[in-house]
Amino acid sequence: MERAAQMAAKTLGEWCREVMLTSANGQRAKANRTADEFNVLMAEVVALGEILLNVFVQQATRNR
Repeated sequence: MERAAQMAAKTLGEWCREVMLTSANGQRAKANRTADEFNVLMAEVVALGEILLNVFVQQATRNR
């Protein structure tokens, strides 16, 4: 993802935001983006969600 953002001359956050908005709007990705880049981004988002879920579960079970 970082390499793709650098190639697009954007920060990682800007690149991620643009890729997700482009997909959400149903627009075609620009020439410097590929479906693989989007898949990597979505995998990272899902992984982050799983990590946060695990943290919340651990916190909830500790406070019992």
